[in-house]
Amino acid sequence: MTANPTELVRSGEAASLWKSVLHTPSPRLSSSARDSLAEHSRVLERTPSQLRVAIDSSELDGWLRGGQLGAVEVSLASVTDGAVSLGLIPVDDASALYADPSYTLATFVASPANSAARARAAAFSREPQSGGALAICGGGSSGKTHLLRAIAAELSQSLPEGRVLACSAEQLSLELIGAIDRDTVAEFRARLDSAGALLIDDLDTIAGRDATQDELALTLEALRSRRVPIAVTLSKAPERATGLVPALRAQLAHFAPLDVRPPEWETRVAIVLSRARAWGVEPTAPVASYLASRVRVHMGQLDALLTRLMIRSSTAGNALADLDVVTHLLTAAAEKPLTVSPEDALATVARQFNLRVRDLRSTSRSARVTTPRQVAMYVMRRHCGLSYPEIGRRFARHHTTALHSDRVVQEQLVENASLRAAVVLIEKELLRLSEGSG
Repeated sequence: MTANPTELVRSGEAASLWKSVLHTPSPRLSSSARDSLAEHSRVLERTPSQLRVAIDSSELDGWLRGGQLGAVEVSLASVTDGAVSLGLIPVDDASALYADPSYTLATFVASPANSAARARAAAFSREPQSGGALAICGGGSSGKTHLLRAIAAELSQSLPEGRVLACSAEQLSLELIGAIDRDTVAEFRARLDSAGALLIDDLDTIAGRDATQDELALTLEALRSRRVPIAVTLSKAPERATGLVPALRAQLAHFAPLDVRPPEWETRVAIVLSRARAWGVEPTAPVASYLASRVRVHMGQLDALLTRLMIRSSTAGNALADLDVVTHLLTAAAEKPLTVSPEDALATVARQFNLRVRDLRSTSRSARVTTPRQVAMYVMRRHCGLSYPEIGRRFARHHTTALHSDRVVQEQLVENASLRAAVVLIEKELLRLSEGSG
């Protein structure tokens, strides 16, 4: 639980990870560059797949051209073994942020079907003294969490500091477990009951956790009696939600439903355009359409994808003008990952560089062979599901060689246009092979 409306996730983990990234050894990150990055950025959150960081727009172009942001991306991949993507959010002044700038009422791009929901959320936020309870319902990527965070940010401006409690239902459950373990349940209840506003995300996730639901039901009853504003999100309307105890279901019956529909294609395109403009770029029509189509059920990944595009281009100038580059960047984040055999990967890389497979596996250290061999290790890591030791064995080398090769290629892709083009062609061929075998 937290009184900071931006933190529906654990901010301590995010800050720790960002610090680790900035201090990971890199020849392209001087001490002064690290200090400047720390000064002109602010960690927003870490999700299972993304580290989101607000960063000053005035510094972006220099860092893109100088390769510092590319080095940061490589460092994050190194620290998390490629499991977490970097999502940068350009802002005017990161140090002045009081809430996540991506999750406000102003940035909620509403389709005609959702404009009424946004208006109701705004009205709810403007009058906390009137109390009220909202159950924001919608499927994945519908925008329900966006609205909940926007409400939290608005309420935090009108209520005393520390009075807005915002968390996920999962966090609530984990805090209760800790309170039970430490015998501090009374303090846990008191903190909830003293809230000036309570916002709970993804209530569905505590289905079957009866103790958490019972505690929440007691809290909701107490807060409603004091006319404290409450909002929760669910994938379904409360009367259709499954796995809820009777006491919690009875409390939710008093909540006004607020349905949010997933954005259709046109709205997704508008969201792409809005997020891209924060970088000072305007996507071409093919690129905007392609991005909107490919992130249809993963809109939360859009910031990470835009970040990758900007970093790969090393400048904001033409990052969203080349559909082939965008297609390449999305390959690693596609909904269905590539599934190719190591043999197919080796053969594809060999053909691209006009070599034989046995050349890639040889002991040759000539530049003509070394770079393609490193690319082969990079490709096998991403698209064959192999660990570094497994890759090393296939080349009769130590796993640290595979790790080094992977990182070298990641760094070179930031600034080497010809290598980037070669990898685009290789991954296009692997995608064709993957789809053919599926």
